[in-house]
Amino acid sequence: KLGCLGEGKEKHALQKLIGSNCLGRHIQLHGNVTAPWSIIAASEYFLLPSRWVGMPNVVLESRASGTPVIAAAQANGIREIQKNSHKGTVKIAKDMEELIDLMIQVKPENNNSPRKSLLPETFQTPNIMAQFEKILNE
Repeated sequence: KLGCLGEGKEKHALQKLIGSNCLGRHIQLHGNVTAPWSIIAASEYFLLPSRWVGMPNVVLESRASGTPVIAAAQANGIREIQKNSHKGTVKIAKDMEELIDLMIQVKPENNNSPRKSLLPETFQTPNIMAQFEKILNE
């Protein structure tokens, strides 16, 4: 089942599209979720179709929970995250057609056990703290 987190101005159009295509049992709109980590951790992939985003912290959170990522190329910071990740764990789509193709390729695993973190070492807490301390001490 596809789960969508967050809300936006297209929410009602999306609900209508889901209804008119009888997809209600396949797509769940969660809305704004304060603590989405359990949903993300239980997902086969995290999809970031956003075209306007700064550093996508939610992608780092997804990586920390062991969830691989499919993202739009326009998402700022996504190439840096991909560059520092294990090959194939961050897939970047150049356009909507490729985004859909990557989604179709996802094969359900039905694995309920916690996965190992995929967060690149560069983005792990000790490294980030060291970078902040270096900036503060300069």
